[in-house]
Amino acid sequence: MKTNINLLFLAGALSVATSCTDLKSDFPAYSPVHTNVDAMMSDVYYHLRGTMGRRYMEAQSLSSDEWVGVCFGNSYYDQGTYAHACMHAMSPDDASVDWFEDVTSGITKANFAIRDLGGNNVGKSVAPARAIRAYFHWVLVDCYGDAPLLDHVPDDAEVVLRQPRAKVAQFIADELEAVIPDLTTDVTEATYGKPTRWMAEALLAKIYLNWPVYTAEDVAAYDANNYQNPKLDRIIELCNDIIASGKFDLVGGTEGYPNAYRAKFFPNNGAQIKDFIYAMPYDAVAQPGMQYGRPRTWRQANKGVSYYGMTLSKSCGGNFSITPEMADLFSLEGDKRNDVLIGGALYMYDPVTYEKTSTPYEYEGQQ
Repeated sequence: MKTNINLLFLAGALSVATSCTDLKSDFPAYSPVHTNVDAMMSDVYYHLRGTMGRRYMEAQSLSSDEWVGVCFGNSYYDQGTYAHACMHAMSPDDASVDWFEDVTSGITKANFAIRDLGGNNVGKSVAPARAIRAYFHWVLVDCYGDAPLLDHVPDDAEVVLRQPRAKVAQFIADELEAVIPDLTTDVTEATYGKPTRWMAEALLAKIYLNWPVYTAEDVAAYDANNYQNPKLDRIIELCNDIIASGKFDLVGGTEGYPNAYRAKFFPNNGAQIKDFIYAMPYDAVAQPGMQYGRPRTWRQANKGVSYYGMTLSKSCGGNFSITPEMADLFSLEGDKRNDVLIGGALYMYDPVTYEKTSTPYEYEGQQ
């Protein structure tokens, strides 16, 4: 995208250099609504690429007891940030927790876009920005509880205070309900990584599923065995609408691979995968930041050819290990999800098909 923008800018510069036309007489008055909305919104869509690619993952996986932070040979202790999360003794300064401002910055970017495009009430033009703003607010209330409600660009002297989780959850739900009719229903390469009707409906269903928790006066006193969820009928409507669209299925886009589940997460995945309703796009060159594999790769795998069948250019964290309870949760016999877990002796993987081979992986002469 950056290359295209540079080329367009160059073409415009050449046009100005070779002509003395009075631009004011030939073109209508500038209106932000007529600008390239995609160009304006790209920084909003992908603002959390770095946060989602590492810190959000750490906060979710380590605090939920799916993974445990380990330290081999005194490396990557990092002031105990990973251990703290596992022990549920997190410090406000821990890197896996201290990304609150990343999210609020994204909300502010969305608010500027909404303002520049004409405000909340101009319909389709601002619907994607409002959906992203709602999504970022959801990240805050889901992870932190009470959160600031940033529904406008604050004045310089304005103080924005945290609001009760229930109030922010209601704002998110109202926003999504409002923008769903105005969001695109297209699911193509052009809409990959951008808000669609289906993204908003899936997020709203997720919020409504957790409605008793998000709106509880005291989440510590929440009793899962005794609650009422008034949103169940709406959840069914939303999920049925997504299913009836016919745009999603569990194996679509993985044809030709013997393991459809793993294939969804291969390096060549993208818009062709029909199981993903909303995705944050990454690649190793132009859109870096996806580090899910780094802490889950054996610590010394970057020495020589790794068991992935290729040489790794950077260090491996090797500091996350899945807990036995989490592994057992997905250990049904014949379940293909088992293939994403590595334990015991390591074997090489084919760098083209990404399938495990029968060749042992050796390090310093030992498997």
